[in-house]
Amino acid sequence: MFWENFVALCQERGEKPTPVIKKLGIAVGLVTKWKNGTMPGSVTLSKIANYFGVSVDYLLGKTDKKENSPAVTGGADEEYYLLANRAKSGEQAIQKLTKEEYEALVAVIKTFRSNSNDDL
Repeated sequence: MFWENFVALCQERGEKPTPVIKKLGIAVGLVTKWKNGTMPGSVTLSKIANYFGVSVDYLLGKTDKKENSPAVTGGADEEYYLLANRAKSGEQAIQKLTKEEYEALVAVIKTFRSNSNDDL
């Protein structure tokens, strides 16, 4: 759904997807992935939504309402997408660690937690 909405928004402006992506500083190689159904990350979705003045939910096909409203931009939905993308990135990074790297990371986290101030 994202790809179809993105292309439609480009067509409405008389633009093609690749030049729009270049304007936004997004890697052109992602176009093929998007065509094949891969979803952009939250930062990319926000850039595209802001460029076209639509909500992230519209880009994702969750709503037919194009207008970008304060409740969506910078609101709970956008925060959710940012957090979800960070969690996904962190999970992918952890999966690539060796056993030794993983154990070192766990030790750092335990040290951080034991030194943190509960009043924060």
